[in-house]
Amino acid sequence: MVLILEIQIQYIFNVRGDITGGGFFHPKDSSGNWVNPFDYKFSGGQGGRDYYDENNGWTYRWDVQHNTKELIRMMGGSEAFCESLDQLFREPLGRTRSSFYSQWPDQTANVGQFTMANEPSMHIPYLYCYAGQPWKTQKRVRSLVEQWFRNDVAGVPGDEDGGGLSAFVVFSMIGFYPVGVGQDVYVIGSPFFPKVKLDLGQRTKEIINRIKKEQGDNNEDSNADNHVYLEIEAQNVSHDNKYIRSATFNGKDWDKCWFTYSDIENGGKFVFVMGNKANREWGTSPLPPSAEDY
Repeated sequence: MVLILEIQIQYIFNVRGDITGGGFFHPKDSSGNWVNPFDYKFSGGQGGRDYYDENNGWTYRWDVQHNTKELIRMMGGSEAFCESLDQLFREPLGRTRSSFYSQWPDQTANVGQFTMANEPSMHIPYLYCYAGQPWKTQKRVRSLVEQWFRNDVAGVPGDEDGGGLSAFVVFSMIGFYPVGVGQDVYVIGSPFFPKVKLDLGQRTKEIINRIKKEQGDNNEDSNADNHVYLEIEAQNVSHDNKYIRSATFNGKDWDKCWFTYSDIENGGKFVFVMGNKANREWGTSPLPPSAEDY
């Protein structure tokens, strides 16, 4: 079963158009031939539903959340991958807005070809972390939330679809996001709040006291409330101070731009020191895992 799944998770790369599209996922006909001619912005009919769904090829180019590492390899490595991400955010619509949105009513709230209005895009700004450029994730996430989720009538840029937009905002403003499908990995972005405290649920008093000892506190507490908490402190955080300069977890240096649920299941405290200049060394290694790492 494991071998079958390992093979199946690679099937998506069978429609990666190396020859026809320079790294986009490209449809084939029933005979297995590439569909041509093809335009990654506009082919596919209304909402792209002939080949994609609600979004065009520029969006679905990045929908390999389970195995981003392989996607990076197939796009030519980390530098080429990040350059393509940069281009996504500056690529013109190619038509007037009214004409573009008449075909793509769900692909709105655009920054270039990126859309903040629909679920297939929400993980994209976090992908820089997988290629060793987490400072770009920090900058982009802060910009997107401030631009599209304002506290006014325009603060809901698209279809909520059962909580998708709200989940993106809540996770992103707390400071992390679950990118990998079926994985317990959270990618760190740019926290918005000076302090956040998350209740991770109840534990027995014995477990609470064991956790305290593991965290260096040998004072047993018979009045423990049976809950464990994840605390996130962002020192100096502000609109300008969006970059992570350094971080600790439970008082120890934390140099990864990600963490797993097992890291936090017993609670703990992240402290991020924020600044207005990117630290291009922090969070660059080790990179977040992908499916092939399990």
